[in-house]
Amino acid sequence: MTERMSAAHEAVELGDLDALEDLLAAGLDPEEEWHGLTLLMHAVLGEADAFDQTGEWDADATALLLKHGADPTRPTAHGTGITPEHVAWTHGHDLATRLFTAWRRERGLPEVAAPARPPTLHLTEAAITHIAAAIDGRPEPALAYRIMATHRQPSGVWFHGTLTTRRLPDDVSLPFGPVTVLVDKFSAPYLDGVTHDHDGAYRFSR
Repeated sequence: MTERMSAAHEAVELGDLDALEDLLAAGLDPEEEWHGLTLLMHAVLGEADAFDQTGEWDADATALLLKHGADPTRPTAHGTGITPEHVAWTHGHDLATRLFTAWRRERGLPEVAAPARPPTLHLTEAAITHIAAAIDGRPEPALAYRIMATHRQPSGVWFHGTLTTRRLPDDVSLPFGPVTVLVDKFSAPYLDGVTHDHDGAYRFSR
């Protein structure tokens, strides 16, 4: 049976900030999880989804949760997943990223630094061939292939690859013949020793 969404997560899902404020003011744990999502992760993902639909960013739910003690550096899935600041960064949610940067500075925490070295990522010839063909079939100039960590669980890290023209600050750029792979600074540590292959579907293994 699917776990019913809590009142707080429902408020985040619906953008009902008044209801969310009331629950938090009444003592709700700002790190409450539903299906492995903290409230803050749910807010960041919801705001990114709203941007995809409207073309406009907002970070009202994110700001409210920060005010009530949510931690953007806390991994989801009871501490085993990735963080809200990671997801905000890879989704280009600059409003949330600025809030998280200010949160870090207020606590004397350094920003997440660019990787000291590139990850030891390997692409098989099959993967390179399929990615290059996908790039050749698209009209956009300067297309690259971005690989990001999307979930982290006790069983391992899940990755996602996508074509993109967007470059993020501190991206690592890895040349694989005709394919340029971009890796963001949050995902880079997870990609050491990873092989990306294609055998009818794209796969990642370690």
